[in-house]
Amino acid sequence: MLTPMPGAVRPTRKSTGNHAKKLLLENDRRYRFLANRITDIIWVLDLKTFRLEYVSPSSELVTGYTPEEAVGTRLDRFVTQEGMAQIQEVFLQEYEKEKQKVSDSRTIDFQMYHKDGHMIWLEASARFYRNEREKAIGIVGVARDCTLRKEAEIRLRQSEEKYRHIIETIREAYCEFDLAGNLLSCNDTTADITGYSRSELPGMNYRQFLDEPDARAIFDVFHRVYLTRQPAKGIECTIRTRRGGRRQLDLSVLLLTDAAGRPAGFCGFGRDITESKEVQERLDALLKERTAELMQANTTLERTNIALQVLLEKKDETRFKLEDAMRRNVGELVMPALNKLKNSGLSPEQRTYVEVITRNLNDIVQPLLKGVSRDLVDMTPSEIQVVNLIKQGKKTKEIAEFMNIAPSTVDFHRDNIRAKLKIKNRRVNLQTYLRSLE
Repeated sequence: MLTPMPGAVRPTRKSTGNHAKKLLLENDRRYRFLANRITDIIWVLDLKTFRLEYVSPSSELVTGYTPEEAVGTRLDRFVTQEGMAQIQEVFLQEYEKEKQKVSDSRTIDFQMYHKDGHMIWLEASARFYRNEREKAIGIVGVARDCTLRKEAEIRLRQSEEKYRHIIETIREAYCEFDLAGNLLSCNDTTADITGYSRSELPGMNYRQFLDEPDARAIFDVFHRVYLTRQPAKGIECTIRTRRGGRRQLDLSVLLLTDAAGRPAGFCGFGRDITESKEVQERLDALLKERTAELMQANTTLERTNIALQVLLEKKDETRFKLEDAMRRNVGELVMPALNKLKNSGLSPEQRTYVEVITRNLNDIVQPLLKGVSRDLVDMTPSEIQVVNLIKQGKKTKEIAEFMNIAPSTVDFHRDNIRAKLKIKNRRVNLQTYLRSLE
């Protein structure tokens, strides 16, 4: 008990009561002043009726309802069905604690209807308040608009769910590693490729799947990505599966960073290219085999073509020799004899027979002279043969080999041909001139 200071006036019961009343009014004025100007919503809820007993003026800025419209109204008039279920669940939990005289402040997020009909999110903190007998009679709390935060969280969660759905459904292995190369998480495809279950893979280091050369190569890739912060693509390596098999992968590696932008780990995508590699190897082997077969067939074809060309040249040579022999025999043996016989004093009847024979022989020989200019008729069979070979573009050496004569003999025939064509002393290409006679 406090002792009055010496000389102090002892207060009377009446003056004490007035002073307490003034203090109470002053406190009420101060608290109302603060409540009316704070941006958060101060609210009081009756524990029995769940009706609002007090709402600060800031509620109108957030919810659109004035304090006069909100006070006396049940909470479920403003809060959504899901929000009420959440509030009631928390209320029951806290009420059980209240019975044990344990009271904590709880914060929850829930949705409510704005006065104009759209939905908003509130973040509310509340606790029980008691009467003079320490019995809980209501709930007092603070609420603030958290719509922007909740919408951002929802978008982030949806984005993460969409991202996770993509990761889980793609047919590529996806893994996340810490900076030491220990696997943090992966998708089902990773388990399918490696043969390990998803519960076994976290904590395993990438080196456990690789032979030493590939492990060093992948370390270099991680190190380069860490330093440059640029993704690495098209990295091929071979991993060991749980059962000792081998799978070839095409990898892409990216750097993961924390909220401050510092390197936090790596993520990687791996496409199983084992079957495509095997198919490519088989195709390469088949292509090599077929190429060898085609080269062999081409060689055989070239040889056959050469043989056919030789046969055709022999055939032409034989035909030309036969035609030349027939034409020469008729011209040199038969025709001179017929001309002598014609001039040997034959009777008219005999002369007629000789002329008939001569015409028939000419008709027989004429096809053998087809394609031969009149300028060539007087040439010998050898010269005509040389003419034909020159027109084909054969050189002196080739003509000599074809006719089985010396090159000097071919030159002799060339001079005779030029003389008979009357171009011996003219600067005219013999092949061009002969072709112009056709």
